[in-house]
Amino acid sequence: MRGTGYERQVQDEGTRITNRTQRGEDPTRQLIREDRNMKDLTVIDQFLMVKAFWRELESKYSIGKGRSRDYVIWRHAFSVACVENTTLSLMKIGETINKDHASIIHATKQHEMNYLYDTIYQQRYLELTEELGELVARYQEVMQENISKRVVNIHGEKSVESLLGGYTKQIQRLKTKHSNDTEALKKELAFISRQLKSMKSRNEALSDELLRVKNLI
Repeated sequence: MRGTGYERQVQDEGTRITNRTQRGEDPTRQLIREDRNMKDLTVIDQFLMVKAFWRELESKYSIGKGRSRDYVIWRHAFSVACVENTTLSLMKIGETINKDHASIIHATKQHEMNYLYDTIYQQRYLELTEELGELVARYQEVMQENISKRVVNIHGEKSVESLLGGYTKQIQRLKTKHSNDTEALKKELAFISRQLKSMKSRNEALSDELLRVKNLI
């Protein structure tokens, strides 16, 4: 499910920022005025990334706005992947899929059951969480560059270095979390696989016994 939607989004944003800076405008303050809840520049970048990623998925897989099971699976898997791989609030994650924060909470509550008993959900969740984790890491340098462009004319080089340092640590924490979560999921899948194999063996043995009893009768 790889795509370049976010890359284009970041490049376009970088171009707009450069143009504003050349005109003497303050791009950072403009972005913050547009949404008071996005004061953290890291959140702005992640929101743009997640929104572009979701739009690309909607287009590629024809994900509609309705409540059909297929659409719901996409939204739930995407929501949980965002919760686990970004620092966005539940409200901001909801905005990317045109839902409120309560919908994201519901998706997280349903995750365990969906993951264990719905193979389609499980596959989409694993693909989405891996893709999103890779996107966060892959565009780290691009996001840092954009942050630098936004704040250099306002706070000076020292503040830029401080912000980028904190941003880098945040990205590293996300990468570590993603790696740990992936390992945990692999162990969980191995356990489930063993359980299913054991259940299959028991069912086969039970079927053989029932057949034997039936023949005796």
